[in-house]
Amino acid sequence: FYLENELKKIDGKYVTDNGSPVEWVKEESYFFKLSEWQDYKKKWKISSNSIWITMSDEFFNLIYNKSLDLLSRREHSKKEIKEKLRLRFNESEIIDNVLSKLLENNLVNDKRFAESYVISRKRKGFGPKKIIFELISKGVEELIAIEVVGSEGEWTETARLAYKKKFTNNGNLKNKDKLKQKSFLQKRGFSYQQ
Repeated sequence: FYLENELKKIDGKYVTDNGSPVEWVKEESYFFKLSEWQDYKKKWKISSNSIWITMSDEFFNLIYNKSLDLLSRREHSKKEIKEKLRLRFNESEIIDNVLSKLLENNLVNDKRFAESYVISRKRKGFGPKKIIFELISKGVEELIAIEVVGSEGEWTETARLAYKKKFTNNGNLKNKDKLKQKSFLQKRGFSYQQ
């Protein structure tokens, strides 16, 4: 799956980096507000600790199925799933229960997400520093991010490929051009050694 800004437009058609044509997929949105069910839900409330008969199971299944739908497309961190579910549903307690169930079944795993994310971002020419920062911002623990990025290796080759893709002319370079190239690699998350 690609975002539109990751594609190139050639002759009015979108293609990937390697020139393959893109097939557009449109999905129906089943978004609705659970707040509309608020009065109905209150009828089923048993006690102050929010134990519901039937309705809680229906909400749990609805939220759980939506989380499975999100996970079927790609790996997600625990934080990402939680944020996406909270955008769609206004049931924090049930969302927390769904997350517990997903973690228990190993359907959400931050280390597995980090491994997948590192491979994807590395393929796009990003360096270890930027990827670690992005993983932390997505809720992955810093130690896991550093471990996964460190185990990936071959960052010098990735830096070389990103440089080669961006700068094709390697003739006599002025200091200004050299600084521009160094800045590009640093913004991509590569260190001076790479």
